[in-house]
Amino acid sequence: MFHVKHCETIFVESFDLVTARSFGPPAVTAECGAQFMRVGGVVIVSEPPEYSDGNRWNSEKLADLGLVAEGRVRHGAAYQVLRKTHPTPNEYPRSIGTRGRDRCSNVSRETL
Repeated sequence: MFHVKHCETIFVESFDLVTARSFGPPAVTAECGAQFMRVGGVVIVSEPPEYSDGNRWNSEKLADLGLVAEGRVRHGAAYQVLRKTHPTPNEYPRSIGTRGRDRCSNVSRETL
């Protein structure tokens, strides 16, 4: 396990699994995680325990990043599973401060 603070091109599309816990809102988490996953890999994101809105992850915007939301699962805690179906375009991730609040989510930063 390691933490990547800056986009390291040697890690782009290098991993089968990316995990995130308390990282940020869905939009930021998806955009940052997508770059590190190989096609066919998954991002597993820790979710709020009581959040039941099925519209938390925007499927059209996830597709722009090469991701598909496979669903929320509960094993004690709640998790969202995102699978990478195609390469993430080179324009992602965007610079700090330009990742929009509704890039991949329908939930604003204020509600998390």
